[in-house]
Amino acid sequence: LQVHQVELEMQNEELRGTQAELEESRSRYKELYDFAPVGYITLDQFGLIVEANLTAAALLNVTRAALTGKHIQSFMDRGSADAFHLFLRKPLPPGMKEILECRIIPAEGTPFEISLNVGGEFDRSDRLVRYRVVLVDVSRLKLMERQARETGDRLRSLASELNLSEERTRKAIAQTLHDEVGQMLALARMKLSSALDPPEETAVETIVEEVLDMLGLIIRETRALMVEISPPVLHDFGLVAAIDWMAERMSLKHGMAIETLISGDFSDLEHDLKVMLYQMTRELLVNIVKHSGGRHVLVTVERDDHTIGITVRDDGKGFDAREAGSPAAENGFGLFSIRERLK
Repeated sequence: LQVHQVELEMQNEELRGTQAELEESRSRYKELYDFAPVGYITLDQFGLIVEANLTAAALLNVTRAALTGKHIQSFMDRGSADAFHLFLRKPLPPGMKEILECRIIPAEGTPFEISLNVGGEFDRSDRLVRYRVVLVDVSRLKLMERQARETGDRLRSLASELNLSEERTRKAIAQTLHDEVGQMLALARMKLSSALDPPEETAVETIVEEVLDMLGLIIRETRALMVEISPPVLHDFGLVAAIDWMAERMSLKHGMAIETLISGDFSDLEHDLKVMLYQMTRELLVNIVKHSGGRHVLVTVERDDHTIGITVRDDGKGFDAREAGSPAAENGFGLFSIRERLK
């Protein structure tokens, strides 16, 4: 009897240890369950909420006690609730899971998108007993997807606009070459041809002088075209000199008073960055000519240890800053192009 008594006490001690371990394990499971980063909900076969963790209650913005006994569809918008109701009417085979996306209308707060990963729990005869549902807030992901689609649309619009801009530039160059350089070359050729058999009253020296004058005009026109396409001052003397040169050139061409204020050292800028900043500043000045009607312009170019800032101000009619940079806005593609190139 004493031996059996000792054995019973030892078995009881082992049982108490096992029970303590089970309690500790259950406590850890409960803590993991309640504070998991996703929501967990158990539904009966009719879709009523049997159990939920704290994360699910927080997602739906109600207390956990308020969830018990409610249909999960009651937290969805009409379309999502109808889709979930149809899902409950379909048989769910053992081992299969279904992912549903729906829109949640919380008791208080802003509606949001959520993903439901639904699996079944079955008895020994493979009869569905309850549903296990994992709730994941995908509203941020959906927002990022929408932004990615919008960015893709904007980039496609930008690519289209850049192609059109290149085509306009090529057309302008071709027209200049045809109307001015080409015509003057043709006239110079005719003049030179006449020198082979000059009229009696016209000396060959006179013809040659006229051709030389035409060639001088052709050279000046060609150089001006080259400068317009790719200004040598930018490549030879840097960004600061190029912006000063551009401001002076546009002042003379368009009758505006353009003042430049430049501070900081720009001598170590990479070539691609210099070209981009120059083109963007030129775009802003061209916008004034096209849309603003301003007559006085201040261009400020600043650089410190970390940033480069270029500001273009004018006394024109202005624009709605809320619509600035949108390709959909009228005359808004220049700023949109600048923003996308900076990105």
